[in-house]
Amino acid sequence: MTCDTSGLHHRGVSFSLSEAEVVWRTILEDSVTGGLQAVYGSENRWATEIEDIEFRPIPREEIDRHWAPMIGYYPVRGCPFTCNFCSVIKIAGRQVRSPSVESIIRALKTIKKSGIDQVMFTSDNFNKFPAAPELLSAMIDEKVGIRFFFQADTQIAKQEELVDLIGRAGGLEMFLGVESFDSAILKKVQKQHNKPKLYGEIVRLCRENGIRAHFSNIIGFPDQKEPDIASHLSKLNELGPEFASFYILTPIPGTEQYKEYLESGLIFEKNLDRFDSYTPTFHHDHISPPRMSELLFDAYSEFYKNSMSKHRRHITRETRNYMVFCRWCAANKMHPMSAGGGQVFLDRSTDYSEMRKNVFDVGPLLDLPQNLELSRSDQDINRQADWRKIG
Repeated sequence: MTCDTSGLHHRGVSFSLSEAEVVWRTILEDSVTGGLQAVYGSENRWATEIEDIEFRPIPREEIDRHWAPMIGYYPVRGCPFTCNFCSVIKIAGRQVRSPSVESIIRALKTIKKSGIDQVMFTSDNFNKFPAAPELLSAMIDEKVGIRFFFQADTQIAKQEELVDLIGRAGGLEMFLGVESFDSAILKKVQKQHNKPKLYGEIVRLCRENGIRAHFSNIIGFPDQKEPDIASHLSKLNELGPEFASFYILTPIPGTEQYKEYLESGLIFEKNLDRFDSYTPTFHHDHISPPRMSELLFDAYSEFYKNSMSKHRRHITRETRNYMVFCRWCAANKMHPMSAGGGQVFLDRSTDYSEMRKNVFDVGPLLDLPQNLELSRSDQDINRQADWRKIG
């Protein structure tokens, strides 16, 4: 729904360009009658309102398949910011939308009754949810008993009352896109709402309310050199959040350096959309793709070695296990968010190379397609979003 797939239309595959709420019923009806269209949802990418969703109890046999049962739940969609490297506003838009608080509470109670007490709120900006205080108060008053992970922007440093509510409602871990300590870089990627001087306040608030702080970091911005990355890691270790994740920016799809990155096995990168105010295309002049890979995994190893030592007296066994897992992933050149213990590979992309060539006339190394342009109505929806009015 975010990519220009026009070159693959009318080749036997149907594409949805919008959220399921907009088109799902039509797709089901067309499937039943055998009349699937080539494209759905070309006029509107997003539903203007999110209807209440009723959860069914999760089967016991499904829960027992997992070492640490946890379910992802997406109660709030949208992020009002305009960071130019991020996919969130392309997938979910800038308008913050959600079902009713009552339906969210019902869903959490159903999850709890199924035997799961941990939920990951996959919403990308929980503290920009206007009804967040109402939801958290309801979780406290009704003793829902769910521990939850959530994502927030760094302006939560100024929302002390909200963090207090989160802690009392069962907040377990706060994931934040801090990205950089360099204000000039943050401005260039349109994330100037991040204020590095407030990062320490976030760690303090989390610690006082029993919440793990998880800082997301991007290394390898176009102007960065290796000493800049080392400096970033030093500042991060000094602040001391329990967890951190690291990502790299990839070059523009279709460029020679983009192919180098793919061939070097760099994984789980954040894809660079446009650096219009930075460079028309991204080619890193200082760090080669293989070296960038080394820096990525070295950052994981060094950070978690430091974090395990710094927090050893008060971390839980669960927290320590994740720290050990991250160090193990780094040692094995795997990103923690794309890896796991006891992985099973049933097939690989190369198994389908010949079929892709015959059916779609594409080679084994397929460049990412260009972004799908927004319709006029979708642009109007985005223009109505204003983070200053949300909080």
